[in-house]
Amino acid sequence: IRPATITVSSDLPLSSGLGSSASFCVALAAAFLALSGSMGLHCNSQSWLKFGESNLELVNKWAFEGEKIIHGKPSGIDNT
Repeated sequence: IRPATITVSSDLPLSSGLGSSASFCVALAAAFLALSGSMGLHCNSQSWLKFGESNLELVNKWAFEGEKIIHGKPSGIDNT
């Protein structure tokens, strides 16, 4: 395990139904999975690093777990 510092900022208003918690969970899950080295990142034609299609379901799964911690029984649609 490597130490890391995570700083989060957002212009999305809280508690307004815009999915800000889900977007936070997706970003955090993707960052942790990339940092752990458990998933590879690919560089596209514009030099952006991205997950392969096969890894997106794993990001979604972990993001949903985060949503359950925040909301208890989320629908799953926001993180998807």
